[in-house]
Parts: sequence; C-alpha cells; structure tokens
Amino acid sequence: MKVEKLTFLILLLVYLPFKTLAQGSGPPPPGLPDPPPATIEQGTAILFTAGIIFGFLVMIKKKS
Repeated sequence: MKVEKLTFLILLLVYLPFKTLAQGSGPPPPGLPDPPPATIEQGTAILFTAGIIFGFLVMIKKKS
C-alpha cells in the first residue's frame, strides 16, 4: 500500500506540471498597430552629400 501511494505521489508531481504547461495561455492580446515603414528617401541626400565630401577630403589628403 505504501509503494502505491509513493508511486501515485511521484506520478502526480511529475505529470501535473507537464500537463499544465502543455495547455498554454491562448492567443496574445491585441496590441498597438505597427508603425508606418520608413521610406528609403529619408536622409539619403544628406548621406550621399556626406560621402562626396568625405571622398573629396580623402583625395586632397592623399595628394599632399
């Protein structure tokens, strides 16, 4: 009788946590909508201009 109680207790302690974790919690709650995507044009002209200036400065430095 004691072995049966111990076996039942061990099975209960091992099986119950797996059973409750396997059920999950359902779908996530609805959240905020996604932010609008950034366009490619934002800051491209500034970056292009900075690259031209940097290249020009590197060329001047190599000549001197």
